[in-house]
Amino acid sequence: MNRAASFYFCHGKKFRIVVCVCLLLSFYSFIWYFGNFRFRSEFVKTDSLSICLEDRIKPFQQKINEFDAFVLRSNARQTDGPKSMTFVGNGHIGCSFEQEGLLVQHGGTMSKLLNIPVLMSLDVHGYLSDASLVMDVRDGIMYKMNCFKHENELCVSSGTMVYAHRIYNSLLVQNFRVYNPLDDDATVKINKGNIHSWSGVRTLRTTNLKQQNLPGEEKPRTVSYQVLSILIEEPITEERSRGYSKPLETIVSRVTVVVLFEPVFPDTLTVHAGKTQSYSFITGVRSSTTPIPVTKADLTQAASDYGVIGRERKALESIVQAELAFALQYPEAELRTLHTTAWNRLWLSGITLSYSYAPNTLNGEEVNTTLYYLASHMPDYYSVSIDGNQTVMNAYLERAKRRTTCSPPHNLLESTVHWQPVRSFSKMSNLISTWYSTLRLARCDAFFEDGAHGILQAALLHIGQFHLHEKYASCGLSAETLHRDILFRRVQLNQPGVYVNVEIRIVPGELSLSSPHLMVVELSTWRSNPPPPLSTVANSKTPKILPMLSQPLDAAFIAPIRPSADIQGNQHSDLLVWVEHEAERIPVFVCPAGCQDMPVEVNLFAID
Repeated sequence: MNRAASFYFCHGKKFRIVVCVCLLLSFYSFIWYFGNFRFRSEFVKTDSLSICLEDRIKPFQQKINEFDAFVLRSNARQTDGPKSMTFVGNGHIGCSFEQEGLLVQHGGTMSKLLNIPVLMSLDVHGYLSDASLVMDVRDGIMYKMNCFKHENELCVSSGTMVYAHRIYNSLLVQNFRVYNPLDDDATVKINKGNIHSWSGVRTLRTTNLKQQNLPGEEKPRTVSYQVLSILIEEPITEERSRGYSKPLETIVSRVTVVVLFEPVFPDTLTVHAGKTQSYSFITGVRSSTTPIPVTKADLTQAASDYGVIGRERKALESIVQAELAFALQYPEAELRTLHTTAWNRLWLSGITLSYSYAPNTLNGEEVNTTLYYLASHMPDYYSVSIDGNQTVMNAYLERAKRRTTCSPPHNLLESTVHWQPVRSFSKMSNLISTWYSTLRLARCDAFFEDGAHGILQAALLHIGQFHLHEKYASCGLSAETLHRDILFRRVQLNQPGVYVNVEIRIVPGELSLSSPHLMVVELSTWRSNPPPPLSTVANSKTPKILPMLSQPLDAAFIAPIRPSADIQGNQHSDLLVWVEHEAERIPVFVCPAGCQDMPVEVNLFAID
């Protein structure tokens, strides 16, 4: 019947034949174009290094426009280069492309820099090269784009993606993607410093783990890991020794134990002609939560499995090995989905400023990078399932009562010290210390107990001059600062789980005729829908979220996980979502100027 209908349509007058032929040609042209568009190489073939790099940056363009990602040229000078440097961190470990070394948790903060190499770089011997760096603050990932060129050949390109996993705090994931447009195979060299020669290494052994996350491979592959333990020693003082169970005269120092599981890297990678290949490597790092007071005898037997140092090392190794064994069961893309989902949910809270071209003015880059550095230095305590544990909920609600003591002393939008450029670890440390000091002086210590979510909320309260009281919250931005549009996203008020969006907008062309010095400011406030629980990310192909490994586990033990179908969409599995759902029935009212006008209830829609 289809053939008869087609024949009848094309049969008849000449113009029908012409129309039929045109339609057929158009149809085949569409099929040809679509086929070539869909199945063409995902990278542009070019012999220009600059065009090669521009092509690699294109996928980030929307985030760049929205100040959620920033492009940094690796060969830029500090005087005229970007105001920030790449960084990834999760409150336990952190690193950067620009500076060699590893930041680890030390004394409750991520403040100790170990001069040990953990990042790899790729190189094609004998080729000219150029590189660009990208920091994605929305997803918590940093990228390094390399392009290599030899004489008149096409560019060979590589992309390196690194992130410190937001949920599994021991894991530093490095993923490499290399595109070879040449007619011959390309050999890419892996460059990495030697960690064995570092003076702090106390023990070194090798262990094997099973990797089952390789696409296209049914059988697991054995991955060799070098296991190192590092001691960070601090001299002891009489003041610090108070409260120790051991006599002062026997204590010689305090030590922080760092355990590192480093995969055995190949020297080179082979990329076949006309192919794109990916490689993933996962490094495990964990350090002592608090420094341990030790004696000379303890230091003497530091390499053994006995004594206070040996027990601490074994406990840390069990945590790292458990997380690595778990992570190696799943493709890197699925682990990354859990990481980016946790970061995206954290990034729902923030601030958006209308752009200003005035010199030395605060804009989106300074705001977002600073908040990103703050959040990167704190753990995420709420991205793990609690399965409706009422005790955990009650503890969170009790901590929230202490937040009303937080009182921002001054307007940070006009500050010159809280938005300093960060081009080194030392500059970053100074910036973080400035913020911590400011928040503590404002009696906002209770927010620190809630990790990255708490520190971000405390920063937003300060920026917006929000004051929390037992029965209400107020915004105290002075009139002198209201010269730009400002949107505060998901600010938590005095009641736990009550989040609002507050937008202050300058209305153009609305000056008062009677008093031309007056300016019309529009205030909008609305409540946003709570985000879905992170458990909804888990499905039959995605790793289920492990309980937080806060206590040492046996090295062979993997905590049992309930099937994802049991927790799919269960809001009680996620503490923050549970609290927010419980707070939906709490009414919120807004009123300007000390509530001299009738309050208006805030709902899911903007109230002007």
